[in-house]
Amino acid sequence: MANISSKKKEYQLRKNFVSQKHAIHGLQSESNFKVIEKNIGDEKASVQLEYISEGQDPGYPFKYKLLIESTLSSTQGFSCKTTVVNESATNIPVGDG
Repeated sequence: MANISSKKKEYQLRKNFVSQKHAIHGLQSESNFKVIEKNIGDEKASVQLEYISEGQDPGYPFKYKLLIESTLSSTQGFSCKTTVVNESATNIPVGDG
């Protein structure tokens, strides 16, 4: 399981694979995202997804907005941009990968 800490408080992320002993794919492995923008052209296509957390997960009780933009281009290949907007009253621990 994954432990995270914020302001000297420990949180335990839920284990998201029964056969594993850790939260290997983090918080959004099973979350529903909203498509907020999509563009399809001859040379490039992109989609922007949004997830809003109200801080209800006991293992990660922080409010934030997560935006993921994926782009596929015939000239530049694939890119993925992740943006986390902190909507909590405190700093939040964040990792992406």
